[in-house]
Amino acid sequence: MAKTLKLKGKASLLILSAFSAFVLAACKSAPKNDDLKEEVLLPPPLEEVYNEELMNLPQPANIYIKTINKETIKNKTDWIPSTIQIQSRDGKILLETSPISIKGRGNSTWETKKKPYSIKFEKKTGLLGMPAAKKWVLLANYFDRSLLRNQFAAALGTKVFNSEWNPHFVPVNLYINDKYTGTYDIGEAITTDKNRVDIKRKDGGFILEVDTLNSEAFHFYSKQYGIAFNVKSHDNPDEEEFAAIKKIINSFEDALVSKDFESLYSQYIDTDSFIDWYLVNEFAKNSDAVFQRSVYLYYNPQDQKLHMGPNWDFDLAFGNFWEGPWENPQGWYIRGGVKNSNEKKNLQAWWINRLFKSPDFEKKVKARWQEKSASLLEQIENIRELKKKIEADIPANEKLYPRLGKFDWNGPSGWSKRKTYQSEVDYFYNWCIERFKWLENEFSNTI
Repeated sequence: MAKTLKLKGKASLLILSAFSAFVLAACKSAPKNDDLKEEVLLPPPLEEVYNEELMNLPQPANIYIKTINKETIKNKTDWIPSTIQIQSRDGKILLETSPISIKGRGNSTWETKKKPYSIKFEKKTGLLGMPAAKKWVLLANYFDRSLLRNQFAAALGTKVFNSEWNPHFVPVNLYINDKYTGTYDIGEAITTDKNRVDIKRKDGGFILEVDTLNSEAFHFYSKQYGIAFNVKSHDNPDEEEFAAIKKIINSFEDALVSKDFESLYSQYIDTDSFIDWYLVNEFAKNSDAVFQRSVYLYYNPQDQKLHMGPNWDFDLAFGNFWEGPWENPQGWYIRGGVKNSNEKKNLQAWWINRLFKSPDFEKKVKARWQEKSASLLEQIENIRELKKKIEADIPANEKLYPRLGKFDWNGPSGWSKRKTYQSEVDYFYNWCIERFKWLENEFSNTI
């Protein structure tokens, strides 16, 4: 797995100090696209490490994408040949012009004015301090008026409940064909790679997504609970591979519904990953995480177990959903919660609810919360630091996509009164504080 960069020795400290001073001086107003400079700030990041300095620039970098013949990105299926360049705020080049392909992505957000995108490099490339890989995503965060929830959730998965690899996200300003397109997050796509989900198809490894829309060509429903699983790691699994995937899922569910499941379940799953996935999504009251969609898991042939995660899709979490239990910071949701959906069935996190029938699983969840609650509180306090990085860019984003004090599909209570960016960040922060207090009280007692 990729590790955070740790430099040693006096020379390394001098380099870091000089670099930090340089970055602070460099981050000024956004340059025009015709002011591109040939000076390169740094060589591509090392493949095996995360460079925290580049990931935490004081202001978002600018990403410039140019499609061939300025072709419009019309759909989520056709890759369009393009180029990409990344600059710091004074025009220093962080990534030299490189060939990529780009297409649309997402579900509900794709239908909005602010489109999310997937990009693919011809060869593995590191971006803004994140290790080299071919596939990346640009998240629009249209439904999140704070533009911070996916960054915050990423911090929970990488710095707090981090037994598994989880994607990192970095804020950027996006320009497509010389036109400002908004403030986005660029981040790591969920793929099989030594720097991401470190499994191999040839060994029997696979990634699945629970997705009731059945967005992938190869999908199936589990035998016991009827959960909609989509194969994400294989474009075209052969008959034998597909049968093996279904067998692994159904064997675990058979064990779960058996009378002896308490002594059996740990033979099939990595319990630590299930607990960390649960705690992140329970804290967030992530609306889709009741096994509706954007619930990822993978099978690791090395330990022959299912692992929950990586975490994904938190724009409609942390109080940013409405007409249900989601905006109330109190109460359980992933554990025991039910969501009425347009899929004409009540959804719930079937596996999690069954595991909570085991006193041993309950005990481990409580212990993990108590171990990590102080770190979680630190990340909640860091929400205001995340805000500082992008707040100067909010007026430009808001001019393109007016969201503050306006309703567009989602609107938690009080949305019409929150007409400033600060008020939306305050709502997000206060919700998290209240949610933390409720869970801290619950986990301090017997659950």
